[in-house]
Amino acid sequence: MIGKFKRKIAGKITNILRSAVRREIEDALPIIPQLIEFQNSAKEDRQSFYDHTKDPLGSIGFYEGLKDRLLSAGVPITSMDMDIHDFEQWLNDFHEIRRHYENMGDVFIEKCLEHYLTYRYLNISAGDVYIDVASSGSPWAGILNAKKRGIRAYRLDLSFPKGINGIDIGADAGDTKLPDGFSSVLSLQCAYECFMGDADIRFIEEASRILNKKGRYGIAPLYLADIHFVSTSPCCNQAEEGKQKTEVGGLRSDIGCQRSEDGGRSLMSEV
Repeated sequence: MIGKFKRKIAGKITNILRSAVRREIEDALPIIPQLIEFQNSAKEDRQSFYDHTKDPLGSIGFYEGLKDRLLSAGVPITSMDMDIHDFEQWLNDFHEIRRHYENMGDVFIEKCLEHYLTYRYLNISAGDVYIDVASSGSPWAGILNAKKRGIRAYRLDLSFPKGINGIDIGADAGDTKLPDGFSSVLSLQCAYECFMGDADIRFIEEASRILNKKGRYGIAPLYLADIHFVSTSPCCNQAEEGKQKTEVGGLRSDIGCQRSEDGGRSLMSEV
């Protein structure tokens, strides 16, 4: 009896494993040609050839050139030095956001710095109605509310149930359905580069509608490049990701399928 039971369990486990392996093979087969293409690709077909963010100090000339183009297009640019001491004080004041990111390795300071910059330079303060746009699971809005500094903070994301539910707003950032002039401050931290298709443009238009007369918004970081390209991982099925019209298609120089930058206008140009 026990032997029969063991064989039955073993058979079920074998079927589960076979099914799992079959799914993995089915998922892997379509991307094998992409991985081969990646291994044999020229440097001009890789993200690292166009992406200067990995070596900012070595790309000062590139960024100075971008600044000149922005200025010539009538976009005002202000250069500012980072106040390290103020940043450290802010990290102590907002220890909750520090604790949230401190186990995330080399992105820890990057994430905290993005929140610091938008908080400081947008002057988020008492009386503001603030929205953390494309917030996903970020605790930032909740932290601002908990500080009880007179800031009414919300977080907006496509993943939330539609409408306003407490501090959560379930909506497309380019079509929020919020009333005109609803908010005084919007910010996006490591989110804008994830907007796919025309979502980035639609958000800019929507922001001008839902912000009040003294409204302001910040995007940190705002990636810029001198050529429009889509950066996508060779581990993502390109047929499923879909194609966007670009000057070049840059394969990410990593191998991992990191969805945070895949598919959208990861780096924007035409400035």
